[in-house]
Amino acid sequence: MSLDFTAIDFETASGRPGSACSVGLVRVRDGQVVHKSGGLIRPPAGLGEFAEWNTSVHGITAEMVATAPAWRKAAAWIVQYAGPDTLICHNANFNIGVLRHACTADDIPWPRVDFLCMMILARRALRLPS
Repeated sequence: MSLDFTAIDFETASGRPGSACSVGLVRVRDGQVVHKSGGLIRPPAGLGEFAEWNTSVHGITAEMVATAPAWRKAAAWIVQYAGPDTLICHNANFNIGVLRHACTADDIPWPRVDFLCMMILARRALRLPS
């Protein structure tokens, strides 16, 4: 049995779920990390306002993403990078929500992706509290 997947994690500019400002991706093959990538993203139009709280968490500012790829370009790259892999997220509700809300805000179709939420799997396997 092979263990192949791509892990994904977004940072957002604000509490608005489509305000993607950064993404990290890790490709895993046979259980081993084989490639890491990611970068800054210019959030979709109307979602580029940075909240002080978010910036205090991740350190990303509006100035830092001013020349970053726009969401539309970043979304295409993310889909290409992941290919047919299942996306693994610590919190899929957040990360897949960012993907979908940002696509909606930019009026592009949601990518068809399979995903797993490691937070839910860990809570079930380890019987962890919320």
